[in-house]
Amino acid sequence: MREDLFLLILSLLLVAGLLWVFVRRPVYAQLQTIRTRQAAAEDELEIQRYMAQRKESMKSQMENEPRKKKGQLGSYNNLPREIEQLSRILAAAGSYDLTFSEEEMAEDMVYRDIFISYEAASYEQAQAIIEEIENGAYCCLIKDVELTRGTDSEDGAEGREMVYGNLQVTYYETVDVEEKNKGGDGQSS
Repeated sequence: MREDLFLLILSLLLVAGLLWVFVRRPVYAQLQTIRTRQAAAEDELEIQRYMAQRKESMKSQMENEPRKKKGQLGSYNNLPREIEQLSRILAAAGSYDLTFSEEEMAEDMVYRDIFISYEAASYEQAQAIIEEIENGAYCCLIKDVELTRGTDSEDGAEGREMVYGNLQVTYYETVDVEEKNKGGDGQSS
């Protein structure tokens, strides 16, 4: 009887040990993995919420930015005067290139991106050009500024150092309700 009882207790301990090793331990390890993944997913979700809030904040700032910036808010189709101003400012550059995007409309505002590439003799000149654009007569927002140093060498010959600038300028214009309805160009006759 004692031997049977001892074998029964030993069998129960062996079964409990096997259950611990082959069932409970893997289940707890998997639960820990799931908890870790859940915590990482919650962190990622919190980051995404924060980024969405920042994006909305930045978007509202950009929509309100034209009303706060220096310079006058040109009327619709002010592009020729904006190009004239940019040409005058960029005349100091060695060379430049302007690329225009399609205009976009938000409520009573029209905005157009102009991508500018230019060469300047120094960082000071490149920075002065950016500041002149920013302080120009028309309301704009400068984005994606990139200045890189290089040489203007040809055929492997040593050339003088140049600074190459690339930037995106968004010009803002206003559309009067009458002009929207008429499809006018914003020019007074």
